[in-house]
Amino acid sequence: MLDQSRKQAVVVGGGMAGLLAAAAFLRNGIDVTLLERDENETRGEARRGVPQGRHPHLLLAGGLLALRHLFPKIDTDLIAAGGLDYSSSRDMQIEIPGIATLPRIDFGMRSIAVRRPALEAVVSARLAEHPNFIRRSKSKAVRVRTNAARDAVAGVESIDEEGSARFEPADFVVDASGRGTLILSCLDQIGRSAPREEVVTVDIGYTSVVATIPIAHAPDFTCLALNSVKDSGRAGYMFRLSQDQWHIALVGRGADQPPATIEEFSPYTHTLGSTTIADALSRATKFEELARFRFPANVRRHFGANGEVPNGLFPIGDSYCRFNPVVGQGMSVAAHEALILSEMLASTETSHGQRVTDRYIAACRPVIDRAWSASAIPDFAYATTTGEPPVDLDTVLSQSMDRLRTALQDRSALLGLYKARHLVDLLPEKIQATASFSVPADSDGR
Repeated sequence: MLDQSRKQAVVVGGGMAGLLAAAAFLRNGIDVTLLERDENETRGEARRGVPQGRHPHLLLAGGLLALRHLFPKIDTDLIAAGGLDYSSSRDMQIEIPGIATLPRIDFGMRSIAVRRPALEAVVSARLAEHPNFIRRSKSKAVRVRTNAARDAVAGVESIDEEGSARFEPADFVVDASGRGTLILSCLDQIGRSAPREEVVTVDIGYTSVVATIPIAHAPDFTCLALNSVKDSGRAGYMFRLSQDQWHIALVGRGADQPPATIEEFSPYTHTLGSTTIADALSRATKFEELARFRFPANVRRHFGANGEVPNGLFPIGDSYCRFNPVVGQGMSVAAHEALILSEMLASTETSHGQRVTDRYIAACRPVIDRAWSASAIPDFAYATTTGEPPVDLDTVLSQSMDRLRTALQDRSALLGLYKARHLVDLLPEKIQATASFSVPADSDGR
């Protein structure tokens, strides 16, 4: 039973974005009720509500730093759950066919390679330990209720698995449902305009498999990102799960979708921009069942920070902005957003009555701008992509290539490139200070 004398928050959605939002409230002494349509699953299995949960997921270095701040010493729990600690710049091989393979240098940036279900299970277990946290599984949120003035939230109406209606009073509500239906419906109900949506249609498909590769023949990296070659949408990714298990994803676009059967999987790897994945799979001794997923479009909602959204109502994760998943930014952006939410709730401006939702939306904008530029903008290089490109697209792409060429020649520039790609430089200075980044003086950095 939560203490009704304290402030209450309702989080809708039990994926990573919702779990992280719950942590932000609990850190600020706010009781949390989390509503989730799925069963209360914490055994490290993929949930029905996360259709891409059986595919590789990447926690960027900046995402891990944010996660550590929300859940101190969570690294230990993740590693105990099977996660592998690795250097984000030394142990991750990034191949850009026709251009370069980025130098693998240890700059002190760390991350943990862990399966998405295991990550959710660890975070869920941490939250379950908190006395001011309640999780209502098999509960469908149907409506956000606002106050009489329609300028602030009042709570959430939901229906449980037996069809019984329930009302959860709340000072704060987070839409972490993924599609953003709840917050859009709320705006419509109170006569507010929906936010402008930016849609970049990509029609990306990916097929994943877990392969066993004997340790003696395993690659010397923990993660691999093999970008596509020019005029092709085919790409590939590898993530080490254990000493001999690897999660491998193959990507295609439009009509050129990745393989649907295990018999087609290995041949497809020979059509990529390098033979790295094909060579590794040639030594594989076992393949698990294939998993497939199709991603239609990047979608960004431009929520206004001038009172358009009722105070106390927050979009987060895919409800705010849905990114091309092969770039691996989604969970890390959600961690940044949860961190921003925590900072906004703790600030003196909020305690003095300033609109926390407006301040949250404004503070999230630079993070989403960065991630959108790294995800949706490069997609315009492919003929299958549709949408409204930036008017200076050629300049943006040219500047990105110039930064890459500079980074290939200058170690300090390469560190800056990694910090930008991993969203590290957008974290508060006090959190960046908890990590130690430096350019090694040795010849190869390994």
